[in-house]
Amino acid sequence: MDDFWRMVWQENVTTIAMVTKLKEGDKIKCGKYWPNKPGDSVKFGNIRVELVSLEACTGGIKRTMTMIKDEELRTVTQFHFTEWPDKGVPKHTSSLLKFIKEVKADHGQYTHPLIIHCSAGVGRTGVVISIDSVVAHAKTTRMVDVFNFVTNIRQKRPYMVQTQEQYAFIYGAVLEDLLWRNTLIPVVHFTDHLQDLHSSGDGRGRSKMTKEFQTLKSLCPDPPASQTRSGRTRDNHPKNRYGNNLPLQRNRVILDSPDHDYINASQMKGIHCTFMTTQMPLPTTVSDFWSMVLDNKPSTVVMLNDKSQNDKSCAQYWPDANSVQFGSYSVSTLSTSSDGDMTIRQLKVTRNSKTSHTVTQYQFHGWPKHGSDQQPGARSLMKLIRAVKSSTNKMNEFSILVHCLSGAGRTGVFCTAMECIAQIAEGDSVDIFQTVKILRADRMQFVQTEEEYAFVYDVIREYLQTENYEQLPYPIEDHTYGNVEIDYTLDPEENPYEVTDPQDAGATAFLYGNVETERSQDRPKPEPQQPYSVYENVAFDS
Repeated sequence: MDDFWRMVWQENVTTIAMVTKLKEGDKIKCGKYWPNKPGDSVKFGNIRVELVSLEACTGGIKRTMTMIKDEELRTVTQFHFTEWPDKGVPKHTSSLLKFIKEVKADHGQYTHPLIIHCSAGVGRTGVVISIDSVVAHAKTTRMVDVFNFVTNIRQKRPYMVQTQEQYAFIYGAVLEDLLWRNTLIPVVHFTDHLQDLHSSGDGRGRSKMTKEFQTLKSLCPDPPASQTRSGRTRDNHPKNRYGNNLPLQRNRVILDSPDHDYINASQMKGIHCTFMTTQMPLPTTVSDFWSMVLDNKPSTVVMLNDKSQNDKSCAQYWPDANSVQFGSYSVSTLSTSSDGDMTIRQLKVTRNSKTSHTVTQYQFHGWPKHGSDQQPGARSLMKLIRAVKSSTNKMNEFSILVHCLSGAGRTGVFCTAMECIAQIAEGDSVDIFQTVKILRADRMQFVQTEEEYAFVYDVIREYLQTENYEQLPYPIEDHTYGNVEIDYTLDPEENPYEVTDPQDAGATAFLYGNVETERSQDRPKPEPQQPYSVYENVAFDS
């Protein structure tokens, strides 16, 4: 650690980016090279380091420290990102991209080096350097060349970017950064912003809402089959209503059953809320549904799909009266009441006459029909959300179980709306785009259609109106609708970051490989990019 601070002083470093925890599992990943609390100081060799302040940064902690040597004082800022597992990748690309932007903003235009380190200084460090440099190169040349950049830095430091997963993550992060615009909406301007989203965003008549949803789909492709392998086995495949909507391995609900542990359900964590999400039970999976309820003990079940008598794949998992047996589970309806577009039931499930649990089920009947007026539906859904919030045990994780036919479409709208409402309660802005993107990391195709995505906006508008939030137009001199960085007036043929349908333009290929479109074939190929000098190798003075 003495050598580390000697390097910091010698190279006049003012910004440090740390992308590892001190300890991960049972392994020590990094020595603690800073004091414990503000006001404390520690001497490293002939340099005294004092911790001045602590504050939050995206994904971790920002520490401001002073270095004192021979009565000379300098300030250094450390950004500590703690959401990255060793040899893995962050769950959300957006958090790392924001972290990088904060680090770069602090470093500014200084010519001296910026220090970035993980544990070994190769895997995570290589990913951060690659993302930042490849994006900067792409914005200058309109070409993305991850392969050559990683090859170049590996020649300077072996094993930079250690795993295939890290290498693929670079592509996704670069794509998101190039398509990124600030989607955080000030609450006071929400109505004005929504009106603008419905306006034309290009010369082809597409609305800005359409372009925003297309960008979302480009940034959230379906996961590889290996990440949903449990739902693809011969035994489990018949338990899925739709073969293209499966739970991820890392957060699927695992049943406590000696015979089988699979159900098409996910445990989902937003920033503020947690949910269990699942499909409407099939006739063959009702007992699995109640096994999940009894194992996880949610206090509330939200049913968002219509129960059509003509759809034989939808199994009514409760009795209209008295009780009914589903395998080892006896289910009783204790009470039933109606409130507008809601039917509310108290249901009790008992296993083998021993273990039991009671839940409140809200069956929602007010989902707007396709192409109909969304406002009454938004008003009804807000009433449902308020009822669920008032009856849910907020002390327990995953206390709300939500389902529709797929567990992704209407379920996605409900969960996103609840998460956004919690976001508004905490601050004065809301980011629907990033909220859906974060939740899609836990369940594929969450909020499936553009109509559902637009309906989330309608629900939040209804919430703001009923809660009497003031709504103002954007100031004329700053009518930027969320500081949009994409110029929608550009000719699409000249926009290097245009989002198009993957079948038309190979957007998916852009995510997973180096692809040159036909437009780029005639352009001169740029020289292989060099790493930023800000990440140069440093040699000690002798």
